[in-house]
Amino acid sequence: MAEILSDFLEFLKNSPTSWHAAAEISNRLIQHDYTQIEEDQRWNLTDRGKYFVQRGGALIAFSLPEKTPKRAVIAASHTDSPSLKIKPHAEFRSHNMNLFRVDAYGGPLLSTWFDRDLAIAGQIYVDDGKQLSRHLIFADDHQITIPSLAIHLAEKKEGVPKQYLDKQEHLCPLAGISEKEKNSLEKILKSHVKYQELLASDLYLVPTQPPAFLGAEEDLIAAYRLDNLSSAHASLTALLHAKDPKNETIQVAIFWNHEEIGSDTREGACSPFLDETLKRISLSFSLDEEDFIRLKTSSICLSIDVSHCYHPSYPKRYDTQDHPLFGHGMILKHSSNLRYATTAHSAAAVAYLCKKHKIAYQDSAGHSEIRGGTTVGPITASTMGITTVDLGVPLLAMHSTRELVAAKDHLGLCQFIKLAFEELTL
Repeated sequence: MAEILSDFLEFLKNSPTSWHAAAEISNRLIQHDYTQIEEDQRWNLTDRGKYFVQRGGALIAFSLPEKTPKRAVIAASHTDSPSLKIKPHAEFRSHNMNLFRVDAYGGPLLSTWFDRDLAIAGQIYVDDGKQLSRHLIFADDHQITIPSLAIHLAEKKEGVPKQYLDKQEHLCPLAGISEKEKNSLEKILKSHVKYQELLASDLYLVPTQPPAFLGAEEDLIAAYRLDNLSSAHASLTALLHAKDPKNETIQVAIFWNHEEIGSDTREGACSPFLDETLKRISLSFSLDEEDFIRLKTSSICLSIDVSHCYHPSYPKRYDTQDHPLFGHGMILKHSSNLRYATTAHSAAAVAYLCKKHKIAYQDSAGHSEIRGGTTVGPITASTMGITTVDLGVPLLAMHSTRELVAAKDHLGLCQFIKLAFEELTL
């Protein structure tokens, strides 16, 4: 168990952006004898084969059964997290200070981005003098920061500082000082990659404080991007340790990108990536359209994303009888308006497996006056016609630069997904 948790922290360290996470997942799959296949190539799949296909920051890995498949168990998570993205013409000067303009990606908890050591990370496309080339960047050796305004200088109302935050003017990271015009971003990037011209980029700010165990018993884990790398790591760990499928089940782990901005992209859950992958798997087993539809009807998707843990300082923000707690297991997420895709049918299948193997879980719904978030679950259920359940570990400080989960809950999630790959049926 300790090995899984240590591996989790290492996974977090190596995954500062969705593209780094996809690369880390890819490397681990290859180490476990998964074969990478390309979307633009003809697939020649074999029974009991293990494969993965990558699309930018998204990736699908699957393990095939020996017999003709009749169902799939799909673990769906995502690789992106709320952040601050560097704009295309980001650099500007104010007096002798070099700064960048950024924009919010998703819904970051903005107050947590101030006064932190931040690195620039992401992907760049450059002309290296010979060809167009792509590179992953994690410039943690040139850190920058967004300084907050001293409380003495803040506007006040009746003696209380105002909390107004202007995303255009107040979130500009400081990259250093100079008396002459400098291209600080170019200097940082060229310290990692030699090139002639920067052609395009997806660059984000990343807090550099490493993941850590917290608490008197070190039973909590604090890190950036626990939403949703905790689910991605659990899905990957379960897939790599699950027994080979022998019961006509395809084991699938999909790691979507762009969930935090609505999933309506080529790498997001609204894309045909999953549908096309399942269809190509079906074709490799000579299944016709009728068989393919039957396979989807018999399949189940686990939409795995973090959920709100009970916060003792804000009891009125929760339902009076729904108090998801750290250390009490993963949460089965319910929504009367199906912003989570859990139904009685899908919840029962999960509950049955949990009770059979004595895995702790919690049923939970939000406060009736507070609109909660959503996940890739409803998208999968509506676009694919696959029975779906939403679940995930409890988390505090969601969308902060420093989120918090319980180690025990992460271990339980890993165990459950592994068993789901091996045994879960509708």
